[in-house]
Amino acid sequence: MDHTAFRVVPMHVARNPVARAINAARLRDAVNEFRATRIALLLDGDDAGGDVHTGVHLLTVCLMAMAIAGFGEHDGVPQMQAGQRALIACAGRGNKWLQADAPVVDEALLCALDLYPQLDARVVAKAWKKLHEMQLAGARA
Repeated sequence: MDHTAFRVVPMHVARNPVARAINAARLRDAVNEFRATRIALLLDGDDAGGDVHTGVHLLTVCLMAMAIAGFGEHDGVPQMQAGQRALIACAGRGNKWLQADAPVVDEALLCALDLYPQLDARVVAKAWKKLHEMQLAGARA
């Protein structure tokens, strides 16, 4: 998956509607490419490291931002959580893909694609910051 769709940018850029539209298009293209060309073609045991890492980030940030924004029990939350669990399990297997995870991950990414662009830039920035802080704390532990 194209990791440039997940770049962290300064808030003045994130608030710019043109920059947000460009980033949303990059994100949509990256996720759709992963869904169209990688999910269906990955075989059991194939290395899916970069895709897993990026997919977990997208789903985690989307779920965190929804919680911060007070979305509550949105229809897509259980699907995104299931996809997140499947990707984390894949990471735990050394990024070895299981084809059985494909439908769950695909549905989760579709939900994220629908919801992510609706989230306020400030809320998404807070979620990215929180994820980054969690990663730093985990690295120190």
